[in-house]
Amino acid sequence: MRLGQPNKDLRRAHVRLAKQNALAAEYLFNQQEGSSETGLSASEIFEDVIDSEQETSQAHLELLLKREILPEMIADDALRMNKDLRDKYAQDLEGKTAFAEQFGQSRARLLPFEAMFTPGEGWERFLDRFGEDGEG
Repeated sequence: MRLGQPNKDLRRAHVRLAKQNALAAEYLFNQQEGSSETGLSASEIFEDVIDSEQETSQAHLELLLKREILPEMIADDALRMNKDLRDKYAQDLEGKTAFAEQFGQSRARLLPFEAMFTPGEGWERFLDRFGEDGEG
């Protein structure tokens, strides 16, 4: 299957969006789970929502292994999810920043959303090899 440039660009945008959502949801779920274990969490509903977003993002990646692009409704859902994850991460970052200012330190690097949720190998390499090993 040979993609034309517009479809190739759109596919890469969809893969990047789905992967970024998966990375962000996994991070936020782990943050919430860690908070729950230490008794700092107040919301199991939040944890359930993040878990659902994590599963949905993985499903989007699996769908992209089978299709060139996401159907429009699913792509719109992924964009809404990305905005929600950005908002949740901003709240998490705000709390960590306040902690760092109050106590003069932070255990984690405080990175913006785009920098935080990038595959370790970088976007270009990830996108170039997406689907080669059957995984996203």
